[in-house]
Amino acid sequence: MNILNRKSHRYLAFKITLLIFLTTLLVPVLAFVFTGIEDSRAVAAEVYDDLALKAVRNNYNLYQGGKAVDGAYGFGAYDAYVLTQAGANLNTWVYDGTSFKDNVLNLIATTIANKDTENASSAKRVAYEYITAKRWGVEANTLTELLNILKAKQLASGDGSFDQNPYSDMSAFEALGRAGVIGEIDTAGAIAYILGEQDDATGKWCDFLSTAQAVRALTYLKNYSGDQAADVQSAIDKGVNWIQNQQQEDGSFTVSSVWGEFTFWDDKVIDTAEAIITLDLLGIDPATWISEASKSPVDYMKEKALNQDGTFGDYGTSLDNTMALETYLILGGNVAEDTALGISVNPSGAEIIVGDEQQYTAKVCKFDGNEEDVSQLTDWSIDNTDVATVNNSGLVTGVGVGDTVVTATYQSVSGSANVSVTGSVGNSGNNNQQGIIVPIKVIGKNKEILFEGDVTLKESKEWGVTAMGALHATGLSYTEDGGFVNSIAGQANSGMSGWMYKVNNSVPSVLASDKTVNEGDRIIWWYSTDPNSSGPAWDSLVKGNSATDNPAILEEYNNQVTDLQNKIAGGEITPSDAVEETIKIMNNVKNELASPETSVTEAGKTVRDLMEKIIASLIENKNATAVQAAAVLKPVVNDGVKIVLARPDGVDVAGELKNSLASQVRDIITKAGTISSAQLKVFGSDSTTTVSLPANILEQQLEQLSRAQRELSDILSGDRLQEIAVLARTPVQQLEVDLAGVAGQKANTELVVADDVARNLRESELKLAVRVSDGFTIVLSGTERADRQTVFTGHKPVMLAARDTDGLLDLIASGLFSQNEPASSAAEGYVLSVSQLDSAKADKLVRDANANSSSHLTLRPVGKAYTVTVKDLINKEVVNSLAEPLELEMSCRGLTEDPEITGIYRYQDGKFTYVGAKPDKTREMISAKTITGGTFTLLEYDKQFTDLAGHWAEKDIRVLSARHIVSGATPATFAPGQTATRAQCAALLVRALGIPKSNAGHTFTDVSQSAWYAGDVAAAVKAGIIKGTSAGTFSPDKGISRAELAVMISRVLESKTGREVSDLNKVLAKYTDAGQIPDWAKEWIALAVESGIVNGRTADTIVPKGMVNRAEVAVIIGRLLEHIE
Repeated sequence: MNILNRKSHRYLAFKITLLIFLTTLLVPVLAFVFTGIEDSRAVAAEVYDDLALKAVRNNYNLYQGGKAVDGAYGFGAYDAYVLTQAGANLNTWVYDGTSFKDNVLNLIATTIANKDTENASSAKRVAYEYITAKRWGVEANTLTELLNILKAKQLASGDGSFDQNPYSDMSAFEALGRAGVIGEIDTAGAIAYILGEQDDATGKWCDFLSTAQAVRALTYLKNYSGDQAADVQSAIDKGVNWIQNQQQEDGSFTVSSVWGEFTFWDDKVIDTAEAIITLDLLGIDPATWISEASKSPVDYMKEKALNQDGTFGDYGTSLDNTMALETYLILGGNVAEDTALGISVNPSGAEIIVGDEQQYTAKVCKFDGNEEDVSQLTDWSIDNTDVATVNNSGLVTGVGVGDTVVTATYQSVSGSANVSVTGSVGNSGNNNQQGIIVPIKVIGKNKEILFEGDVTLKESKEWGVTAMGALHATGLSYTEDGGFVNSIAGQANSGMSGWMYKVNNSVPSVLASDKTVNEGDRIIWWYSTDPNSSGPAWDSLVKGNSATDNPAILEEYNNQVTDLQNKIAGGEITPSDAVEETIKIMNNVKNELASPETSVTEAGKTVRDLMEKIIASLIENKNATAVQAAAVLKPVVNDGVKIVLARPDGVDVAGELKNSLASQVRDIITKAGTISSAQLKVFGSDSTTTVSLPANILEQQLEQLSRAQRELSDILSGDRLQEIAVLARTPVQQLEVDLAGVAGQKANTELVVADDVARNLRESELKLAVRVSDGFTIVLSGTERADRQTVFTGHKPVMLAARDTDGLLDLIASGLFSQNEPASSAAEGYVLSVSQLDSAKADKLVRDANANSSSHLTLRPVGKAYTVTVKDLINKEVVNSLAEPLELEMSCRGLTEDPEITGIYRYQDGKFTYVGAKPDKTREMISAKTITGGTFTLLEYDKQFTDLAGHWAEKDIRVLSARHIVSGATPATFAPGQTATRAQCAALLVRALGIPKSNAGHTFTDVSQSAWYAGDVAAAVKAGIIKGTSAGTFSPDKGISRAELAVMISRVLESKTGREVSDLNKVLAKYTDAGQIPDWAKEWIALAVESGIVNGRTADTIVPKGMVNRAEVAVIIGRLLEHIE
C-alpha cells in the first residue's frame, strides 16, 4: 500500500470515529511566545491577573487532589511549561511525597527508556518534554536524546512527518519552532508534509487545533522555505482566514463535528486560546478581530471563559486551566509571588469528647513555594455549631455529639479538617472502660459447636466492643482481611459458603469489626452455605451436640463422588462415561437420602456436594458440553434433590439445596452460551497467535444453548422447582468468547470474527462478551464503531478484528480494510488494554476506600480491580471518550453478602466515582456502561443515616443511596418525614432511570434555567414523565401529592413495560376515598396500586391529596426499579 493510500485510509478512519474527534479536544497545543499584542496587554491588567491566578489555583487544587502527572489523562509536560512560565515553583507542589516537577522528570525518563519499544511516546509528548526540560535547564544529554528521538521518527516516517498523524505532528513541529531548534530536523520534509495535509479548498488542516498549530509551525519554518516561501505564506494566509471564519458572536472560536445524529462542539476556551496564541505570534492584536456582535476573543476570555463554579471552558479540565493561563499571560496577566495557592489545616481530623478542646493550625502554600503559618490571620468557621465551636485562632471546643468540619479561609482559599465529638466517658451507656459481658456461640462447618460461653469485652482490647472483639475473646484461631473474616478454627470460606455472624437474631449489614455490641447481646458466628440464610436460632444450639447425625452411612458415596470428580478433572474419564457413573451413584444413594435414619441436613449436604463437585468439573472440562453437564444434573435432581425436598423435614434444607441447584443451572447455561477456546481455530506466526471464529460457530452455539435450555427445563419440572425452571427458560441476551485458554500462547493473540458470524450476531440482537478473566468481562454491543479492538490480558495483547466484505457490518468493524488484507494490517480503531491491578496498587485501593469512609459511610472493595485503558491505535494517544459505551461486567459471586449496595466504581487519584450498578441476580454479575477507561472495582457503599435506625424505609433508602439515586439532607441524616417537592421527585426519577439532563424541553414559566433542577425537569418532560399544569407552570417547590407521584411513576411503568391497568374501578373499589382522586389521575393511580408500587395509607383509604415525604418517595422509586430492571 503506497503512502497516498495510507493517508486516505487514515483520513477515512478519522472521519468515522468519534473517539478521534474527542481526542483532539484534549490535544494540548504549545505556544511559547509571550510577545506582541501591546494594545490588549494594556487593558484590564488587574482582571487578567485575577483570572490567571484562578487558573493556577485550579491546577494546584487538582494536583493536591491526586490528579496524576502521567502525560495522558492527567497533567503533562505542557502544563508544567506554562506554570513555570507563569512563575510557579513546581518543586514545592508536592502530593503523595512527590513534587510536580519530579513527576514530569520521571515522564521524560520513561520517554527515553521506551523510545525503541511498542510503548514509545508520541512526537507531541516528546516535543513538549523537550521544551520543558530546556526551560528548566536540564542537562544537555537529556535534551539531545529527546531531539534524537524526534529525528529518528521523522526519518522512519519517510514523508517528513513524525508519527504520520497530523494531530500529533503539528504540535511537535510548533514546539520545536518555539524552542528554536526546528532547524535541527528535515525542514524541507516538514514543510512538504504540512503543506500536503492542508485542505486546499478551505485552508484548514484536520481540525481547529491542528490548523492553529500548523500556521504557527509554518511561521517558524518560513526561514527554511527557500523557493517555497510563497507557498508557505499562502498556506499561512489561508489557515488564518479559515480560523477567522470560525469566530462566534461572543468573540470566541469553536467548530463542530457531526457524528450520526449528534453534533459535538470543541471547547471554546481551548480554541479561543489557540487563536490568540496564533495571532500573538503573527503580531496581530486579537482585540481587532471583531464579531458581528462587536465582540473580540479578548472580550470572551475576559468575560465568559470563567464559569460560575470557578472552572474554565466547557469541560473544566486541567487543559482548560493551562490554556486559559497561557492566554492571560499573553494578554498581560501576572501572578504575584506571595499569592496563596492553597491552605492546609492540621490535624486533618480529630476526635474529642463533649467539653474538650482541640487546637487546629493553618499553613498556606504560596505561589513562589514559600509556606507560612496563618493560624492567627485566617478566618475560622465551623459547619455545625451544635456539635462544636471554633475561636479566631483555630481552637475547637466540643459542645454536642456528632461530626462536623472546621474550615480556615485566607486570601480566598480554604482548607478544612474533620471534627468528631463523642459523649464523655462517664456518660457512655456501655461503660466500655470497665468492660461488658456478652454470650457467644461459634458453629462450625458441620454444625458442630466450636465455642459456647460468656466473654468480656473492653474498648482497650483487640477489636474493642464489637462482634469481632467477641470472636477474638473466644480464643479460637481466625484469619481476617480488613475486618472480613476468612476462616475460624481452620475452617476457611469457599465459594458461596463462609462465615457469617448475627447479633440478637439479626444479621447486621456492616462488618463485624464495625458492629458495636452492648451488655448481654447474644452473638452467633456460624459457617453458612447460604448467603441469604438468617442462621441458627440461639435456643436450638445445645452445647455438646452437633446439628448433624453420624454421616458415616453416606461416607462411601461421598468418596465415590470425589473419585469421579478427580477423574473428570484429570481427563481419565469421558464426559459420556461420567454421566453413566453419576446415574449409578444416584441409584445406590437415593434410598439412603430418603431414609429417616439419615438426617435431612446430611442428606441435603450429600446432594449439594455431588452437584457442586461433578457439575463444576464438567463445566471446567474443555471437552465436555453444556448438554452433557445437564445430562449429569438429571439423575442428581430426580434421585437426589426431589427426594430430599419431598421428605417431611425437607423444608429445613430447601433453601440451601435450591440455591445450590440454581447455581448449577446458571453455570450450565453460561457454558452453553460460551464459545470456548477448544472451539476456536488457532494458527499464526512465531510472535502472534491468530484465533478465528468459524463461520458456522454462531449457529452451533445457539443450537447447543437451545438444547441445553430444553434439557434443563424438562429436568426441573415439578411444583417444587418451578422458580428454578424459570432460569432455564429465560432468553439469553449475549454469547461469550473465552480468551483465557489462548491468551497465554504467544505474545500477541488475534481474534478474527468472520463476517457472517458478526452479521448474524447483530441480526439476532445478541451481544458478544469477551471474558478477560473469571471476574471481568467486556461486552461489545451491535453499535460498536471501531475497526479493531485489542484486549490485553496482563501484559499480553489479545487483538479483536472483524471483517465485512459487503460494508454492511457495524458490530465491531466498519469495513475499512479490504477482504484480502491480513487482519494485522487493519490498524485503525482503538485499543482496549485490560489488566488486573497488582497487589501493591490493590492494597492502596483498600486503604483509600477506608480513607474515604466515615462514621456514616463504609466503603468496602469487593473482589479484584481491573484497569481498562482506551488508546487510539494509530498514534497510541489515550482516548478520553468513546462514541459508544463499553459495558463492563464484574462478578460478585461469593464476594459480597450485600449485592444490593454493591456497584462498579472508577478508582482514580485515591477517589471512587460511581459508574453504575445493574444487577443480574441470575448470573450474580453487576454491570455498568462507561465511555471512558480507568481502573474499575466493585465497591460496597453502605450509608448509615442516624435518623433511619429501625425506620420502616431504612433498607430501601440504604439501597437507593448505594445506587446514588437519593442522598441525605445532611451527611448524617436523611430527614425521612420531610415533605418532598415536585422538583425533587422529578430529579430523583431522572436520576433513577439514568436519563441525561436536558438543556431544553419545557416551557414552564416558573422553572428558571439557572435552577438546580432545570435540566432534570426538562429531561422529565422530554421523557413524558411530567406535563405541568394547564397554566403552563410546574410549581417546582410545591409539595408533591400521592396522586401526582403515582401519575409520574405509572407513566414510567407503562413506557418501560407496556403494562396497563386491568380493571380501574375494581382496583379502586376498596378505597372509601377513591372519589377524591382527580379524573386525570385515576387510571395512573390504579396502575400503580395494581402493580404493587403504591399502597393505600390504610387498608381502605388511598389519600390521593396527601403529601408524600422523602421516605415514601424513596421506597416507591425502589419498587418501580424492581419492576422495570
